[in-house]
Amino acid sequence: MIPITGAKPLHQFKPRSLVDVCAEVDTTLVISGISFGTINVCLCVSAIPDVLVSGNVILSAAVAKVGAQSVTQSLNNLITTAANNKKCQYPDNCTPICQAGNPCGFECNNGFVASPAINPTTCVCPAPFKVCNGQCGIYTTCGSQPASYPYSKRELELRDMECQPGWKLCKIPGREVLECVDVMNDLWSCGGCELATFDNEKVGTDCTVIPNVAGVSCLAGTCKIESCRRGFRLDGVETSCVPMNIVAPTTPNYPMLVQNGNEPFKA
Repeated sequence: MIPITGAKPLHQFKPRSLVDVCAEVDTTLVISGISFGTINVCLCVSAIPDVLVSGNVILSAAVAKVGAQSVTQSLNNLITTAANNKKCQYPDNCTPICQAGNPCGFECNNGFVASPAINPTTCVCPAPFKVCNGQCGIYTTCGSQPASYPYSKRELELRDMECQPGWKLCKIPGREVLECVDVMNDLWSCGGCELATFDNEKVGTDCTVIPNVAGVSCLAGTCKIESCRRGFRLDGVETSCVPMNIVAPTTPNYPMLVQNGNEPFKA
């Protein structure tokens, strides 16, 4: 008997048909009188072709010995005759996930969220989020082409969207998500978001790009320059670093003497 690798549950994230038959299969795989080993997986009929090439030791050995068609037929029989098999019907905008205890499980995608929260049956796009070109999110505009910035509801839920006082929901450069940012203290988004989340929104200041600054912080939403680079000083209102005026050294008010051709010293 060949030992199996990877016991149940087997999560199958590849989208399948909207109607399927799934079951937890925990039995010995016997085909044409040959025992290949115990399989212990959650499996759906439409996912059998994918499972056969998944690298499972037992199934790979069976395919090599009796062929993919015989293994497919055997797995189909095991699923449809299993006592716990279920006929699964999936909602739009989801990826089926056959898992232990829930053969008809699914995960919503495209920004949609499962509803209800317990034992969900569908995927919804809750307010204030909207659907644009098949994606649920927050949009500045929505045309025939995919929106420039779709903000996934699922991605938002992975973060603390109940922003703390003084924090603001901001668009993150290079990423199609929104995130709570401490705009009162954040060096890169001081006083507001680094990028405008919505039209006509005031953006903050990137304190790190103020010219000739050596030390800077963001306090109460305003960049505070703490020090300037060598050769520069704070201006009168302490909002920038300006060139330092070069003042010629003053003549000492005490007599200078030269001793044995060496440097001057005090008398």
